[in-house]
Amino acid sequence: MKMKRIVALLMALLTLLVFTACGETKSPADDTGASENNGADVLKIGVIQLVKHDALDAAYDGFVDALAAAGYSEEIGNIEINYQVATGKPDECATIAQQLVSEKSDLILAIATPAAQAAVNATSTIPILVTAVTNPEGDCPGANVSGTSDLGPIADQIKFAKKLNPELKTIGFLYNSSEANSKFQAGMAIDAAKEAGIEYKEFTVTAATELQSVVESMKGQVEVCWLPTDNTCASNMLIISSAAASAGVMTVCSESGMVNNGGLCTYGAVDYFTLGQQTGEMAVKLLSGEATVADLEIGFQAAGDDAAVVINEDVAAEFTIPAEILEGATLVKTATAE
Repeated sequence: MKMKRIVALLMALLTLLVFTACGETKSPADDTGASENNGADVLKIGVIQLVKHDALDAAYDGFVDALAAAGYSEEIGNIEINYQVATGKPDECATIAQQLVSEKSDLILAIATPAAQAAVNATSTIPILVTAVTNPEGDCPGANVSGTSDLGPIADQIKFAKKLNPELKTIGFLYNSSEANSKFQAGMAIDAAKEAGIEYKEFTVTAATELQSVVESMKGQVEVCWLPTDNTCASNMLIISSAAASAGVMTVCSESGMVNNGGLCTYGAVDYFTLGQQTGEMAVKLLSGEATVADLEIGFQAAGDDAAVVINEDVAAEFTIPAEILEGATLVKTATAE
């Protein structure tokens, strides 16, 4: 009888120890203080970015910034972002898109046109937001798609080229002919040149390796070269800048990141961080249930009446820039300059 009491007492003590241990168990998040999600569902956001360069990187950063401002972040623990970057190849974008669909993402962000097209081809049910896409409705249509366009004031940029070089007779348009967004912009630039009475020539490439020789061929043919928001050009501005300077050709870019990396100047360029923020604000409406994709119209960024001029002073040293343009311009230096 005494033995039974001892066994019962031991069992009671063991049970007490087990419950005490369970009550003190902590998750890794409790130890770090990082998670404030309190067990709520974690929303999966898949991201496809065509390639790494300043403009697209800024768009992604702006997107994440807008989410965080609204209380969505991986630190809090209510979202999980799978950020994937291709190497500029559409087939890699397609592979990433399929992966994000198979992971049952709640939302997909596609940065740049080939990434957006890959996402649209991969799913017709998961909500897709696109950014840094010039012509979203034409290049990546779908009932589950919305986002923001990086279409800039192209006609105004062509007119600005004439102010930049009063002796301008012929302007060149440089772009990758396999990028749908670039072809779309080039068409608008051609219309603008015709309206302004400026002769034009098109210079196209299909790969970055062709850029140097194509730009060098501009010598004696054009005085200014305009570049759209072309991913091939944006990723290789140092090559373009060096060849253009040697050819005596001024480069007018469609976004400021290209100027930071060797382009001469831009006028009324889209701010990609702000564009990403606009897209992030749209994402918040979707994630919170405030809106569906069908409720969201494609967003644009207006240049405003006093469009900003950004000039690379390292490159400008190779040319004569009118004083009235230099006055009030934002001056930058090439990112890799010593």
